[in-house]
Amino acid sequence: MRKIYSNLDYEDYLAEAMEYCEDEAGEVDEQAVNDMAQSMCFDDWNYYYSEILEKYFDNHNCIIDGVAGRWSGRYYGGTVTESAGEFFNLLDDCYYIEIYEGDNCIEIDGIHHDGRVIMEIRELTNKGYDWYKNYSDDWMGYDALRYLFDYNFNSRKPQVDWCL
Repeated sequence: MRKIYSNLDYEDYLAEAMEYCEDEAGEVDEQAVNDMAQSMCFDDWNYYYSEILEKYFDNHNCIIDGVAGRWSGRYYGGTVTESAGEFFNLLDDCYYIEIYEGDNCIEIDGIHHDGRVIMEIRELTNKGYDWYKNYSDDWMGYDALRYLFDYNFNSRKPQVDWCL
């Protein structure tokens, strides 16, 4: 699995900011290094958010399967997203986010105040989306979502250009 983005590894941003501040000013001001590291982390997230993920999820229907860790236990579930807004609502409470590209899916690992959220994302094929639209009434539960997720004629690995 290849890591695409992480704001959990803040030490990497600090090291890069330290190097930049040393090259620019010749000396290191701790506050300047911290400010630069925060700015770099924020810029990276904005890039992935607006240039990659938002454009992708606004143009593709995806199925998301995952688990949300909370103070009261682990909760399994899934959903179909039809827009970037629906996708980002799932990450709303996460302040640390890591994005991985796997063999069959994209995995997102988020940390929030109650625990951890782990999501596997697959893009719905036209056949999978038609099945979802035709058969997704109130009865559609987790088992039906797993059916969409597990069978390759219904979903596939998202074709995201990470621009790395």
